[in-house]
Amino acid sequence: MNLNAIFSPMKIGNCEIPNRLVVPAMEANNNNHDGTLSDRYIGYLEEKAVGGFGLIITEDYAVTEFGRASLDIAGFFDDKHIEKNRILTEKVHSHGSKIFCQTQ
Repeated sequence: MNLNAIFSPMKIGNCEIPNRLVVPAMEANNNNHDGTLSDRYIGYLEEKAVGGFGLIITEDYAVTEFGRASLDIAGFFDDKHIEKNRILTEKVHSHGSKIFCQTQ
């Protein structure tokens, strides 16, 4: 069996993924109650990028304050969420990985 394709790049729309190793969306439930990302969560996803995954898909993000399945879900419903998500994205990209956001 030839598994070389796993390590070859692919495109999803205009986004080139460096390989076909993907971290699917998984609930970590370790963000802050206000919807901001915790340093622990950022580190958790950064480690996936360090490990060589080409694409990381976040856990589901709430797009409204009242649409959260739990208090530990990340949010994209307030400007205060932007900075930590920028940091997360930069860290993941610094290791050559791409990141997609799953929303509820």
